[in-house]
Amino acid sequence: MRIFLQAGHRDLRWNEPEANWLASNLRVAAALAEAGYDFRLVLGDGGHSPNHGGVLLPDALRWLWRSDDHPDRPVG
Repeated sequence: MRIFLQAGHRDLRWNEPEANWLASNLRVAAALAEAGYDFRLVLGDGGHSPNHGGVLLPDALRWLWRSDDHPDRPVG
């Protein structure tokens, strides 16, 4: 299983201690890393909008659908 996460430094509830989207993504990424999952977390500027995700989409899809036997396969 491959997991792609994307968040911005001023994402949803960025300045609140509870339900902070960025902090939650960082915790999920740490748990995925500890469990050995194949994942990628990309952090960007700004809030939750299609701008960052739209720019990332082509590379994210290539990363998600890459061949398992690719020698340059990035991990994490």
